[in-house]
Amino acid sequence: MGELIRTHLTGAGGAVLTDDSEPPTPTALVTLDEQGQAHCEFAITWSLRRASPPRAGHVHLGSLASVMVPGAAHARQLLRDLRASGTTVS
Repeated sequence: MGELIRTHLTGAGGAVLTDDSEPPTPTALVTLDEQGQAHCEFAITWSLRRASPPRAGHVHLGSLASVMVPGAAHARQLLRDLRASGTTVS
């Protein structure tokens, strides 16, 4: 998780359930060629440690890595499990 994101969340009273060994925040670099055509390059390091869903009233999953292979299927299952436990998700 990026330090700016962590600082913002904790400064607003949010609980961050990761540790400092997490890989860098995923990024997307978009460049335009001479014709104005966009080309995207993604930098994603993705791993999901198996753990019980956190006990929380709401969980936000907002990572590019969570909608791309290989993370998307794991993220969808985690969100299903959270919803089943009564947690709201976004």
